[in-house]
Amino acid sequence: MPFTDYAIDNFISPDLSKLTECNAIEIASRFPPVISLASKFYLNAMFGHRIAADGRRFCYLFLRRAEGAFIDYEQARLALVEFIAGMQDGSRRLLPYFRALHFFEATLPLLWQGFALFSRLKGEKPFQKGDGSDYERLNTF
Repeated sequence: MPFTDYAIDNFISPDLSKLTECNAIEIASRFPPVISLASKFYLNAMFGHRIAADGRRFCYLFLRRAEGAFIDYEQARLALVEFIAGMQDGSRRLLPYFRALHFFEATLPLLWQGFALFSRLKGEKPFQKGDGSDYERLNTF
């Protein structure tokens, strides 16, 4: 028996039953090389251009986070689309919603860590407290 709107809105998340579309934009096709960028970098660092150890470490740290953020975001978006489809077809499955939450929540720290790495490299703070920037908003998560 599918969950009612009341059950979904009161025991899972307020107004979740009213969610009818996924506004998380599809990005995988817009940035296809990013998904394999880390692997390409590793191979290039081993067999191609020599990169100093410090630079290599920074690149590894950053690329792993960038690649992870892309993958997790796309998994979150797909799970959200699946959840909404289930709400519309009457099956009202909740597992895709919780998967979407998990992957969106996993994306945020990876994004922040990537920004923090670049900030440290540049020797600058990514935001000024109270500036309302996307970086400050991301830092609050």
